[in-house]
Amino acid sequence: MTPRLLVLAALALGQPVARAGDAFTANLTAQTLDAEGSYALPGRVAAQKGVLRVEPIGHSAWQTEKADAAGDAHFVVALRQPLPVGTVLAYGKWRVSYLKPGATAEPTSEEGWAEARYPGAETHELRVVPLPPGVTTRAIRLSAPMSPDSSGRFRSELLFATTLGGRFVNVAPLANLAVSSSGPRSRGFLPDARLNDPDNLLDGDIAHSNWSSGERKEPLSPERPEWLVLDWGAARRLRGCAAFIGAHQSGFAEMLVQRFTSTGRPDGTSDAGWETVGRLTTRKPWRPPRFWEAYCDFGREVETRALRFLAIAGTTKELAAGGEGADPTVVSIGELVVFEGLADRPAPERLVKQRAAPEGVIPITFDMPQGGLATIQILDDKGNVIENLVSGVEFPKGKNTAWWDLRTLEDYWPPYERPNPHFHEPSPEAVKVAPPGRYRWRGLWHPPLSLHYLFSYFPLKKHGLAWITADSTGGWLADHVPPQDVVRTGDTMWVGTFCEAGHALLEADLDMKKLWGSGRIWLACPRVLAADGDFIYYVEQGGWVKDKIVMVQVNRKTKASRRLLGRDLAKDEKADVQGLAVAGDRAWLGDRAKNAIFVLDLSKNLAAPPAGFAWNIAWKLLDHERMTVVKEIPLEKPGRIRPYGADHLAAVSGSRVVLIHRQTGDVRPVVTGLTNPLGLAIDAAGSFYVGEMDPVHQVKVFSREGRPLRTIGKPGKHRVGVFDPDNLESPAGIEVDAKGNVWVCEFSEEVKRTSVWDAAGRCVNQVLGPPMYGGGGEIDPADENHLFYHGKEFRRDPRTGEVRLTHLFWRGDDDRHDCFGSYPSYPFRRERRSLFSHTSQLFFTSWQGWAHGSNTTLWVYDRDHARPVGALGTVPDWLRKRFQVPKDEAIFAWTDANGDGKVQREELRTGTIMLGEKVWDRAGATWQFRMNESFEVAASDGHYGVAGIAFFRVERLTREGYPVWRLPTAFHTFEGRHAADAVFTDRDGNAISLDHYVTSMAPDGRLRWRYKNRWPGLHAGHDTSALGSEPGVLIAPTRFFGSAWVNKEVGEVICLNSNLGATYLFTADGLYIDRVFRDARRGLAWRMDTPPSDAIMNQLSLGDEHFGGTFQKVRRADGSHSFRYVVGQPHCSVVELRGLEKIQRIPGGELVVTKEHLIEAERLRQQRAYEVAHPKRETIRRLKGITIDGRSDDWPKERFGDGFALGFDPDLAVLYVLF
Repeated sequence: MTPRLLVLAALALGQPVARAGDAFTANLTAQTLDAEGSYALPGRVAAQKGVLRVEPIGHSAWQTEKADAAGDAHFVVALRQPLPVGTVLAYGKWRVSYLKPGATAEPTSEEGWAEARYPGAETHELRVVPLPPGVTTRAIRLSAPMSPDSSGRFRSELLFATTLGGRFVNVAPLANLAVSSSGPRSRGFLPDARLNDPDNLLDGDIAHSNWSSGERKEPLSPERPEWLVLDWGAARRLRGCAAFIGAHQSGFAEMLVQRFTSTGRPDGTSDAGWETVGRLTTRKPWRPPRFWEAYCDFGREVETRALRFLAIAGTTKELAAGGEGADPTVVSIGELVVFEGLADRPAPERLVKQRAAPEGVIPITFDMPQGGLATIQILDDKGNVIENLVSGVEFPKGKNTAWWDLRTLEDYWPPYERPNPHFHEPSPEAVKVAPPGRYRWRGLWHPPLSLHYLFSYFPLKKHGLAWITADSTGGWLADHVPPQDVVRTGDTMWVGTFCEAGHALLEADLDMKKLWGSGRIWLACPRVLAADGDFIYYVEQGGWVKDKIVMVQVNRKTKASRRLLGRDLAKDEKADVQGLAVAGDRAWLGDRAKNAIFVLDLSKNLAAPPAGFAWNIAWKLLDHERMTVVKEIPLEKPGRIRPYGADHLAAVSGSRVVLIHRQTGDVRPVVTGLTNPLGLAIDAAGSFYVGEMDPVHQVKVFSREGRPLRTIGKPGKHRVGVFDPDNLESPAGIEVDAKGNVWVCEFSEEVKRTSVWDAAGRCVNQVLGPPMYGGGGEIDPADENHLFYHGKEFRRDPRTGEVRLTHLFWRGDDDRHDCFGSYPSYPFRRERRSLFSHTSQLFFTSWQGWAHGSNTTLWVYDRDHARPVGALGTVPDWLRKRFQVPKDEAIFAWTDANGDGKVQREELRTGTIMLGEKVWDRAGATWQFRMNESFEVAASDGHYGVAGIAFFRVERLTREGYPVWRLPTAFHTFEGRHAADAVFTDRDGNAISLDHYVTSMAPDGRLRWRYKNRWPGLHAGHDTSALGSEPGVLIAPTRFFGSAWVNKEVGEVICLNSNLGATYLFTADGLYIDRVFRDARRGLAWRMDTPPSDAIMNQLSLGDEHFGGTFQKVRRADGSHSFRYVVGQPHCSVVELRGLEKIQRIPGGELVVTKEHLIEAERLRQQRAYEVAHPKRETIRRLKGITIDGRSDDWPKERFGDGFALGFDPDLAVLYVLF
């Protein structure tokens, strides 16, 4: 390829800035821009010149000020003198207008402005907008609705805009694209489905990272280039091109632009037929806000059907500002733009790529009474679902047509690719094209659904919003672990604990109003806290920092933080850090496992400049962070440590509190006779406040001489029944505030309470919660103000909105009843009628978190507590041991006959269940299996590689109204390989299972309907190549949030979640309705600083791993009903879903598929395959001595395409094919 360099040197084409006066020149320059007259509204924010490319690219976008309400933003680009403008280039979905001659530039008024319509796709962000011929103007205006951010406020930003003198359109999106190679696709918690997908080079959207060529070791070179080919299929007259490169991409150093001069289909792998017409060169700027770009002017119109972009040099450190992000081995691009000149011709009305292949072979026509979303499903003459043709797709009012290409549900992956062999692939015998025969179709339509925020009830607190807000004043602590420790600095208090979601550390005022909070710092969370001067210190052991002990320092004023020190734990080393104190350059660390307090020298750690966090050093301790131990003080079972005067420390030790001399380490007992102390605080008088853990659950106060003064809290843990705020539990962290009140961190999963107590021992303030990881919460279906969360019962005053915790109606450690492993959740009511009475019983079923899907429990609400009255599923180990259940009897059902909540042998049924010819070992689901309101239950086989459903049918009800179940003897099997994540039982007793299809089965084993579930379950979602915005595409559903009866026409609506923050709604008979809440990659995080408006609510995502949550129908106070979600992590918020009652069925009709249709469909499939296929060059190995015996061990390992091999014997002139 060396001759190309000679041609390039001779042409020297394609400079980013063309000749002065050229139509391709960017004529918005420092000389033509009126910077003082350019501004953005709202806020009249001055222009960022780098955004307009009149000076080097900076680090910031041009942003408006934030607004509290939705509205339009306007960016006015003023010019010093009237300027001929032919084209506006801008990034954003802007309405582009130019100022009419003689008009006043008033941006909020349409008078005086003329709009130039963008002819490309509405989805495009990068826009090339031609103005009418002959426009000369003094200003350009870019206008668009402002977008909300996660704070709940509205703002717009402009990332790029410029003008050209000539009139151009971008024809790149009209081309077919081929590339030489692509880098690895994204996978992980929030996979970027666009990453390294070549099609996104032409989609008008540029992310920080986009497409890169494949991984390789050697740098790009003329001898080993990478290429991209744009093929329009017919000749076009092109003037130039541009490459836009994401801020996190390396870009390229040099790329030749070549036109295709031959005939036939362009082949990027061959040099034949390509002529160089220009080049693109780049230097990577220093951290641009989103992207940078390079232009190539051909200098003339070039006629060709295709362009090849040949990358012959990658970006070296010398070509990247600061050497950052260089990679000479790849070419990486965000978007390609190809300019076609218009001269004086009118701009096209629509410039959208037309598919060469037809959409289908059979039209299905339907009417939409108004614009909205429609679903069309095709069934065969036996009622089997053949294909879900369109699912939740938007259509306009009037007559519409959906085309069926005869594909079936077995045509599983298109338009996506199977990520790896672990994912489902239909069998070779699967029928992917519907055969001739009679079919019918049906559907539904509805106006867009909407969400309306109502209120939140957990965490329960006096001030602020329930969730973690953008300004960090909302929410309260964390999901996984109750509050662990608390310290005081002046008039504020600091509370900490371990977290995954939420805040690990917070600062609050003396009225428990949260002032600030932070998640993990250097991955560490507070296990124990200490305060010294202007700094907060905390220590983490294990958790996210893994096998380490780490200390973090936080400046209480600036909130600047650093990892101060740490050490690696030795293999099998036992550690249990439960105490910390800091004074100056000394720290005291109490380790219960070693029965010692270690004195640390912090001087070198404090003197070293702090390192900024980076993932490559997240688990690597730096030299200046090494822990220096200067003394070890033996001390039995040390707990919390607090400074005591100038010379001493007070520390919990075993059953005592001791004083330790800071210099000598001498230990002197001061409080003795304790039971199980951990927490410790000291007040201004030197009194000791000691937190007694189980079984005492009180704070005991002693004088400085160790004399008992008083106790705080009633003895014993919080009891099941009426909640008593003057009880406390497990006081692990204690501190006395500036008013003399005592703050207590109650280390209890049941309440997760931070409480404040006055001198009289009364609880005067508290914060309860937040919920555990993944969210949750429920509403009494008969009372919208009767609320629940994991054994806690709340009442809301509808007049004031005040919420109170009224009862603890369940504790997992309540030994009065047998526990099958989960919390009461998903309430429903059953009516009981007799000749003399009509009562409504409130029941609960199991929440079932990860690995709790092996059985389900039924509770009845009994006055002030939940009592288990039934359970079924896989026999738990404790039950098997209690009654010596034989090993081959894997399933059980229990109904409480005597009301004691415990299993007696005569109440228990156990049995064997078969899967095919095998005795099976379980029945359940990975995450949950849900009981319906008639107590019917369906469960899956619980294994990968097979799929079966078993039905636990109700045989009878007891006198009390509790079900007695008949045990199934066998699973009904169906094709499946994924272990069902969840199984739901609808109101008619049918099962709905989350396998690689969402599959509905009747109790007799008949399959009712199926729906593609390409990425089933949490981990499969890490490999999705779906964007998350496509209508009707399921991504990683893991459980069912619930169901609700809408009306006779719609029936029961089922809600299932996505691990990526959305929910999906189906009718019980298998029609997809809509996605509610957005995918986490496409929606806003729930971090608003004010309660969300409807506009914000409808753009929210629940976030990834939102495992909990409910969807249900709830009775309002006025007797009407509402559809409600309880969602949020870590918070319980009630959201109303509006519009379900407006769903209407589309009756559908009959279809006949003929042999001619089948031939046409096969031809269509071939045509589509040809459109996306790209020429490939492969080397066929020379082979000799091949024996045709059906074996492949004598063949080379190389394979082509889908796994076939080729070999050529030159002596025999025979081509061999292995497949």
